[in-house]
Order: sequence, then C-alpha cells, then structure tokens
Amino acid sequence: MLSTMMKTLTRLFNQTEQPETESVDPSEDQFIAWAAECMLEGLNDSFLEAKMVCLQNHAVGERVVETSYLVKQKEGSEYEKFEPADHLYPVQCIEQILKGQQWSEASIHFTPTQAQFFWK
Repeated sequence: MLSTMMKTLTRLFNQTEQPETESVDPSEDQFIAWAAECMLEGLNDSFLEAKMVCLQNHAVGERVVETSYLVKQKEGSEYEKFEPADHLYPVQCIEQILKGQQWSEASIHFTPTQAQFFWK
C-alpha cells in the first residue's frame, strides 16, 4: 500500500503544470440571447414580437438610461408595455455589448425564435 501511495505522489509531482485556460468573454450573440431569454420570462407564449429600447443621454453631467419593454401580441395590434422577469439584466447585457462605444439608442427586437440587436 505504501508503494502505491509513493507511486501516486511521484506521478503527481512529476506532472507538468497545465496552462490555465484563458477566460473568453461572451460574444455579442450570447449577450443578446441571454437578454432575450430573460425578457421571455415576462411574456406569454403566443406573442408576435417584443422589444427592449434603451435611450442613453448625459444630462447635467449624469448618465441616464431610460428603458422601455414593449410587446406586440398579434399582427395588427399596437405595442404595449410588459414587465420582464428582471429589468436590470437585459440592460447590463446591452452595456456589455456596447462597452467603450458612444451610443444614444440601443434595442433588442425578438420573437419566440430569434433576436436582433440595433444601436446608434
């Protein structure tokens, strides 16, 4: 038993160190998917399309981000407000996508099967 333990210890000490894997930042598509999934939790299963619109402005030296969550239930209907499961997480996803960019408006438009991101 002692020889087995010694062999194990010897093997452990003689192993070369494996390089640490570098952490990879999530892609823009991943942030969009996460934001859309979060907002889907606040919607019924049969909506036509929904969107989140963020407006950013710098008034009086402060940065202000206004956010609207809107859904169109069926073809021909008007957009109406909805409450996502989490108001902050989708905004954080947009801010991660646009980190370091100058932007005034950003939006995620999505259906139950796809999502698109726009900004200016």
